[in-house]
Amino acid sequence: MEFTTINDVKALFRRIKISDDTGNELANTVVTTEEVTTFIEETELIIKTNISRCYSIANIGTESKKILGVVAKYMVANTIQNILSTATAVKSKDQQLPENNWQKKADDLLKDICPDGYCDCEQRPVLQLPDTPLNSTAPALDDSVFSFAESTPLFTKSGSNW
Repeated sequence: MEFTTINDVKALFRRIKISDDTGNELANTVVTTEEVTTFIEETELIIKTNISRCYSIANIGTESKKILGVVAKYMVANTIQNILSTATAVKSKDQQLPENNWQKKADDLLKDICPDGYCDCEQRPVLQLPDTPLNSTAPALDDSVFSFAESTPLFTKSGSNW
């Protein structure tokens, strides 16, 4: 399941060349298409993990993928912008970086899509994905991590409670 593409990300960097690795360190671009592909894959995993608290990942609809694609594109663009700003100490006329804060835009969108306090009883999404079902309850906790007692614990004033 792919939310964004290399071309979507390239569109945010019109004056920056992103191309295949040539094998020649001097001729290579600062960010290669292979690296951008990796950034996209990693970013999409982060997005899926984040929204899985609120939505059924197995049922992400077409329109929802487009919305999540915007988030992914902004997050990848932020990664590239950070690489470019450290690789080029002085901006040239041909390599002007966008002045946008891509990560803030992505984070704001993710919070609107799946708020931090989401469950079936708390805060609902401000921006609900249009064709992806919301989870009816918060994801189940793994029993191996959390223990559940069948009886109510009894604490005594003078006894050993631990």
